[in-house]
Parts: sequence; structure tokens; C-alpha cells
Amino acid sequence: MEASVHISKLTPSTLTRPRGEAAGRKMAAYVQEAGAVELDLKETSPSLSFLDGFVLTLQEEHVLHLVTFISADPVVHSRLSRIAGGRDVTIYMRPGEAHPKAQVVPMLSFELDQHLEQTRAHSQFAQI
Repeated sequence: MEASVHISKLTPSTLTRPRGEAAGRKMAAYVQEAGAVELDLKETSPSLSFLDGFVLTLQEEHVLHLVTFISADPVVHSRLSRIAGGRDVTIYMRPGEAHPKAQVVPMLSFELDQHLEQTRAHSQFAQI
């Protein structure tokens, strides 16, 4: 059985990228000691920026594959899905205790700035 850590043990706030990166470093140190870890996100809804910083830090530390996110919140699931698609990483998640671990299905989000030149070329209003 994997060790379980609630997000509140890593950070008092789940709103900014720097806090996500700091929490990610704490989680990476914990994973290196304990092995595979479940991150309990119950009763929280971390921001997209926080989760992105957290995931990227775990990826840089080469421990992302050892962390399973636990949350039944569809907003959290959507955010992790966007990160998995945008960063091309594998993220594992469970909606609760009685559910098996599963890979988050990556969702590719439309990025306007990636298509800005194409949009300008096709828009009569962008010619100004």
C-alpha cells in the first residue's frame, strides 16, 4: 500500500505556481524516502498554476510516476488532464479510496498564442 499525504501537510495555500513548485520539492523528498505516494486533494481545489508547478517539479525530480493524485472533484481532474496534455506527461489519479489508480487522459487545450499568426492571416479585423 502506498503512503498517503494530504496536500495541507505540504503547503498552507494551493493557489500559486511558486507554492506548487515548493510543495513539489517537499513531495519529491518524501517520495524518495517513502517510495510511491498518494497525494490526497480532498476538500481542496488547487489552482491550475499550482498544479502545473507541482507536476513540473515532480517531473524534473523524476518522481512524477510515483505519485497518485486522489480527488473526486471534476475540476481538479480537468486541470490535471489539461496539464497532462499540454506538458505531454503521464499523471495518475484516483477519485477515492475504493477506486483503482488510472492514468489521467490528456486533454489538449486550445492555445490562442500558438495560433495567433494563423488567426491574424484569416481575420479581416486583424489587418489593422
